[in-house]
Amino acid sequence: MNLRKKLSPTSIGNSFKKKAIGSAPGTLVHVGIQKLEEATIEIHDYSNEHLTIQKTTSVAECEPFVDTSNPT
Repeated sequence: MNLRKKLSPTSIGNSFKKKAIGSAPGTLVHVGIQKLEEATIEIHDYSNEHLTIQKTTSVAECEPFVDTSNPT
């Protein structure tokens, strides 16, 4: 198989995307997976006696766990 067939967009998948018509030369086009709009933080606070798992989207809600003696 020649190199041209190996690198054709149909054999590789969606790694090559066409530029939008009318875009300037050198315009960057995202070809990767679309990211989530909002990140989720999962806090695990634990010791020998307890386990607390809390999901949040705010870094401010993580602050109470910073100065605890338990691993988080």
